[in-house]
Amino acid sequence: MVIKFRFMEYVGAFTLTGYIIAELRSRKQETARESRYRFRAGMLICTTGITVLRGFHPCYSASLTEWGWFTGFGLFGGWIYRLRRDAVRRFCPENYARDSEALRDVCE
Repeated sequence: MVIKFRFMEYVGAFTLTGYIIAELRSRKQETARESRYRFRAGMLICTTGITVLRGFHPCYSASLTEWGWFTGFGLFGGWIYRLRRDAVRRFCPENYARDSEALRDVCE
């Protein structure tokens, strides 16, 4: 039972980490391709560092499987951020002149 809770803790932690890294990357003025590349590189550095540090602890072990899971959770968090950002851009038209005045009232 403890192993399941620990696994769920890692799911939440790395999903949130991916979300935060994606949010930080979106504030930069760069192309979408460059932003995705830097986000993935940041996630790989983060998950590799955590996995290596985990390997030095006497009560835990490090494995490529866990590293893959951690990286996947982080990428999932970044994907969630991109979905939310695209939805906000679609429904809050302050940057889009073609949307109606009614939608502007909803976003305020």
